[in-house]
Amino acid sequence: MSFMKKIGDVFNKAVEKTGEATTYASEKASMVTAQTKFKMEQQKLRGKIPNLYKELGEKVYIAMRDDLGHDVLTETVTDYTEQLNLINAEIVELDKKIEDVAQEFEEKMAEAAEAREQAAAEKAAAEQAAAEQAAAEQAAANAAAAKATAEQAAINATAEQVLANQTVEEVGTTTSGVVEEVKSTTSGVVEEVKSVGSGVVEEVNATTSGVVEEVNATASGVVEEVKATTSGVVEEIGGDVEEKFAEAAKFDDKTFID
Repeated sequence: MSFMKKIGDVFNKAVEKTGEATTYASEKASMVTAQTKFKMEQQKLRGKIPNLYKELGEKVYIAMRDDLGHDVLTETVTDYTEQLNLINAEIVELDKKIEDVAQEFEEKMAEAAEAREQAAAEKAAAEQAAAEQAAAEQAAANAAAAKATAEQAAINATAEQVLANQTVEEVGTTTSGVVEEVKSTTSGVVEEVKSVGSGVVEEVNATTSGVVEEVNATASGVVEEVKATTSGVVEEIGGDVEEKFAEAAKFDDKTFID
């Protein structure tokens, strides 16, 4: 509940209380005024009674003193008795009016209280209905918001799926182009490698042929040199052997002679 609404409620309650107090005071004043009026009339009537009693007493005294007779005395007493009875009846009637005014005031206050209670009950029911209506509207708004959120999520998911499909198609197209380019590049590289390989093989073959010939020539020279060296060594070894045998023979002969 907002601050201004609270202030408004407090003000409305104060106005209601002021109105109730004003109504009560007004009705109370009307009752008191009416009762005061009736009581003043009663006082006037009661004020006549002593005079009537006095007049009645004087006339009875005169009638008895002057011996005016029984009829005059009876008539005098009857006349004043009727006047006194009328005054007392009016006083009683005014008492009833005073009570009626008080009763009417109480009834009006009771009716006002009942009306206030009924108005408060109706107001509470209306506020309850308004609160339930507001809650229902809020629930409907929440449901609509949730539905809108779900729909938006579905739209986003669809958009993401479309974007993903489009991306896949683009990737597929790009991949195909890259594969074709790689194939083309690979073919060119293979051809270049083959060409370079052929030249290298030919160069290697030529180099190998020269090396083989050079090795063969070197090996032939070495063989000739080995043969010559071997022959010299053999000849030298043969001479040494003969010389050793001769020395041995000499040694043996000398030994046998001794």
